Amino acid sequence: MNKGLGRIAGVALMAAGIALAVWMVVGAPHLGFGLAKVVAHLVAWGAVFAGGGLAFWQRGSRTAEEATAEQS
Repeated sequence: MNKGLGRIAGVALMAAGIALAVWMVVGAPHLGFGLAKVVAHLVAWGAVFAGGGLAFWQRGSRTAEEATAEQS
């Protein structure tokens, strides 16, 4: 996936998760305190964390030598 497209998708997913969480706190009218509300909160948290992973994901891993060479 293109890096810019991944970041845009990540930010959009984080915004959707935050919007769902705010809606749940302010007043989801028919969910009550049951399992549906718990699942909706978990989905909201999952969307925020998955969006962060998409927005800030980097390919590959750097070795210690590459990291020290990059700093100096």
